[in-house]
Amino acid sequence: MKPSTRVSLTSLCLALLASGEVFARSACDWSGGISGELEHNIDLKHQWVGRDAPIGSVIGQAETYYNRPNEAGLQVICTNFMAEGPTLTANVNNTQPLFTGSLPPINGEDLTGRVIQTGVDGIGIHVRLVAPYHGKGGSPSNAWTYINWTSVPWQGYADHAPGPTGIQLNNLRAYITLIKTGPIAPGPHSFNGIQLFSGTYSDVGTVMRAHLHGTVTTAQCTLKANAVSPAPVDLGTHDVKDFGKPDDFTKAVPFRITLNDCESDASGGTQAYIRLDGANGSKPIDVDKGVFSLSSGSGATGIGIQVLHADGSPFRLEEEVAVMPLSPGDLTLNFQARYYQTAPTVTPGEANGALNFTVTYR
Repeated sequence: MKPSTRVSLTSLCLALLASGEVFARSACDWSGGISGELEHNIDLKHQWVGRDAPIGSVIGQAETYYNRPNEAGLQVICTNFMAEGPTLTANVNNTQPLFTGSLPPINGEDLTGRVIQTGVDGIGIHVRLVAPYHGKGGSPSNAWTYINWTSVPWQGYADHAPGPTGIQLNNLRAYITLIKTGPIAPGPHSFNGIQLFSGTYSDVGTVMRAHLHGTVTTAQCTLKANAVSPAPVDLGTHDVKDFGKPDDFTKAVPFRITLNDCESDASGGTQAYIRLDGANGSKPIDVDKGVFSLSSGSGATGIGIQVLHADGSPFRLEEEVAVMPLSPGDLTLNFQARYYQTAPTVTPGEANGALNFTVTYR
């Protein structure tokens, strides 16, 4: 009887060992045995971009943090119980094409190969994943080890033993940056829930998907035929005796440029810029002082015309100068102009000048 008892106990121990190995397998599994899909919706709300913002400009706030649960409240847990066991893998791949054009560094970082097209021409997005996609060399323990970077497209693995909770896949945590990649048409543009990327993991397959929501509107204004007022700007009649030496000037005369029907974020995130260039024979004399020559056909000599900001400081010529943040509605940009002596002697005659102005928004 005793030999048969020993055989029975040995069989029982072997059975327990076998069942323990099955329970502690290295794998990704659905928490609670409830499977489905980890679907995340990223809502960027309403963003604005200046019509003339240069390529590579950040739209809205750079590196905005988002922490989004999945719609079904599900969870996948990945655990590698033995470092020498099978390596678990994870891939988060873009489902929209990558932007293949040239971009300047974004906040000092080269994002080549990491900007995803959004389905809206001229707008790309960079997604920088954080927990649990930010591990390196098994640290922190409950995270994937990334291979190249933490941006989408992302590749990683786990060949280490995680902590007691395992690598948990539930919320999507990421820093997101919208980037201008090309010309953007006027009007609001909606992302319409376009799928940006998906996640594929050992054992469970492709179960994570991320969709983009929100709108982007180009900030700009319209210019009417009577945008400059008064037109022309009358600098008055003066006697040559009013001028004694170079850098003398007459009393400044105010004028304004009106921008109509402005569309912009009320917070003033977009600036209006004005560039002034000579026209009809008028040319810059001193760019920094805002002084330009009289136009063709003028008889007076020894003077030019100076353009000033509303506060009386010189307005630089042939350069885009920020003048005012945009806000919805009509905007009035105030300036001044005056005659400015440019030579030791002034002779009388007609004294006219002309400038072209260009308005940009960025």
